[in-house]
Amino acid sequence: MLGMGLIFGVAGVLQTYIERVMGLGFMTAQAQMRFWFAVTWVLGVILLAGVIVTVVDLLTLKTASLSRERTGAAGRAACGDWSRHG
Repeated sequence: MLGMGLIFGVAGVLQTYIERVMGLGFMTAQAQMRFWFAVTWVLGVILLAGVIVTVVDLLTLKTASLSRERTGAAGRAACGDWSRHG
């Protein structure tokens, strides 16, 4: 999201420069900024993929007790079975 904000800032400065300083028209400025809009799309797709991965991860969380039951005795032996000691 930070990258998209940076790209929008660059595109805005570029458009202002092309239109006001160079005196070219709006459509000419848009043609010059096509690369930056493509970069924005790529960064947007990356952001969307990250959001999807985060939502899927949050929706598939399991409780800690379930994960301990699955590990069983092997998990307790690896971590040390403290119930025997007192």
